[in-house]
Amino acid sequence: MTCQQFADKFPEFRSQLLSLTDRVTADGHLKSCQDCQTLVRAYDKTLALLASAKPRYLSEVPIAGIVEKLKVRLGL
Repeated sequence: MTCQQFADKFPEFRSQLLSLTDRVTADGHLKSCQDCQTLVRAYDKTLALLASAKPRYLSEVPIAGIVEKLKVRLGL
């Protein structure tokens, strides 16, 4: 497996949707390829940062009563 093939299959790899044959091939490539190991670490770090991020705008938007206000505006 090449790095490009690994990158192409990466979403399925991380979602555990690869066939057994493809999974074994991808795992073998990953064990021996520093570049793809870096890709996986960067992806994991990005997910961790996104999971821990708190959007600023959520604390600035008054949530209370928004459903009722929308219903009134929509005439429901």
